[in-house]
Amino acid sequence: MATVLLIGGCAGSTATGSAISGEAGSAVKDTSGVSGSTVSSSNVTATARPSSPLPATTGGNAEPVPREAYVGPRWRLVAVSHQGDRRIVPLSVRAWIRFGPSDQLVMRDSINFSYGRFTSTPAGFRPTVTGRSLVGHIGTDPVRLAATHGMGAILGLGPGAHLDGEVSIRMSSGRLVLGVDGYELSFERLTSGSH
Repeated sequence: MATVLLIGGCAGSTATGSAISGEAGSAVKDTSGVSGSTVSSSNVTATARPSSPLPATTGGNAEPVPREAYVGPRWRLVAVSHQGDRRIVPLSVRAWIRFGPSDQLVMRDSINFSYGRFTSTPAGFRPTVTGRSLVGHIGTDPVRLAATHGMGAILGLGPGAHLDGEVSIRMSSGRLVLGVDGYELSFERLTSGSH
């Protein structure tokens, strides 16, 4: 799997394969001029570095996100930002979150499953974890570690544990964006048949 550095000007858009140039295993330049781009490829891990760090609550909607906008489907993790570092998460990492209609919360951080409940708040939600698998991981893949740390921060677990228990929610370009303790996690809606 190749690591790709995307170089550009503003965060949050999607680049297709035609917007990048280079070979696997070498530095690849994003010719779209957009930092934070998602590269569509199953064998490439793209690391995007925004020109300036984005706070977890920038952009997207100014109004609270209605429950109907995020409850029901599974949402696949596509990017994690923390302390100015943005990691694009490929399909192979298999991290996702689902908010159920009866306030159930189910997550997969690429290694462990967590389940519990969530309580809606004006700005987002507060999770309550009632169970978690305990599979260990000693790998060093920075994308997988960003996914597990970011998803752990949502639950108040691990090195990114949040203090007040509230996770912000916003929608941006059809994506669900969760923010907590300096982490910003972007998710896209999974369609049936996707993992």
